[in-house]
Amino acid sequence: MDIVHIEKLVAQSYRERVDAVITGLKGLGREHMQSGDDSPHQNVWEEFAAQLQEGERSYFDAYESTVRQFCHHEVKKMSETERKLLWFFTEPGQDWTFDIDYDKEHEIERDPTDDQPASFDEDDVVDELYKRISQIAWDMELPPTEEENEDEAEEDEALPKASARTDSAELSLPLFE
Repeated sequence: MDIVHIEKLVAQSYRERVDAVITGLKGLGREHMQSGDDSPHQNVWEEFAAQLQEGERSYFDAYESTVRQFCHHEVKKMSETERKLLWFFTEPGQDWTFDIDYDKEHEIERDPTDDQPASFDEDDVVDELYKRISQIAWDMELPPTEEENEDEAEEDEALPKASARTDSAELSLPLFE
């Protein structure tokens, strides 16, 4: 098995965890939202995505905390082996791997105990999971707000109405003259 296969397995594992977190957030309905009953969003996931895209509001910290709690829960469900494997694909894990490779490439002697990371910090995996979820939230298409729906209706009303009259003379066009 080469690194490409390992990267695919890691990506699949992260994707499964991302999906689990998003599903959980979608399960938190309006009663868990901070924005009130007039929000056009149906659940915490949509509200989180909207705040990322439209600008964080005063209660964004509550959403971020909720998403991070879901991420932390997913990481806790992993085996220690899976957490360690995923850690190597976090920014600190990549930095550590780069340092080892750099030293080997440049024939720098290392203390043998340096071949093990100082710590496999599960918070690094939580952070990576949060980054991936935030990117999906940033990229997703949000349902239109009430204001956007009203603007669209006004634009539709401003367009000239098409004639409903269609007689055969209008429909027959000469193809060649």
